[in-house]
Amino acid sequence: MSAVAYALPSFDPPAIRASSSAASPVGQKISEMLVDITAHARDNATDWRTLANTLIEEIARDCQSENWDGYGARPIGSGAKEQAQRFVDLLPLRLPAPQPAADPDGELALTWDLGPGHVLTVNIGAQGELTYAGLLGGGIKRHGVERFQEEIPRTILQSIDELCEHAGVVA
Repeated sequence: MSAVAYALPSFDPPAIRASSSAASPVGQKISEMLVDITAHARDNATDWRTLANTLIEEIARDCQSENWDGYGARPIGSGAKEQAQRFVDLLPLRLPAPQPAADPDGELALTWDLGPGHVLTVNIGAQGELTYAGLLGGGIKRHGVERFQEEIPRTILQSIDELCEHAGVVA
């Protein structure tokens, strides 16, 4: 089996802090605005979803033709791409960024690889079928199939949280 994968860069955004000891009403207002601005900057600096969606777009474009891998892979269609992007948009920002990849079955995969024995992959089909499998640490294995409709199924979010916990990653 072969796949096309694109890696999201791993980064820890610098701490963004705002504090003030302003006493005047104008100074206090400026201080409040500074806190709002820094919160906005912090939220934007840690939102990996935009980059993940851009990578999904690139993968879908690179793998849109039949046999894109030279071994008979099915093309990644717009349905799988849109479902994967919708899935990413619904992921909580507290989670680490997944690595998107093309699957030869015409699906898009999102993988959280947090080290040996700590990996979870969710394959996303064009009709919203989610197939997942992983080693969550501590000898725990999890796999299954869920429907993706209005929200990410609880079992998948719990699996990602459990993976992060066992791998020692703060989620």
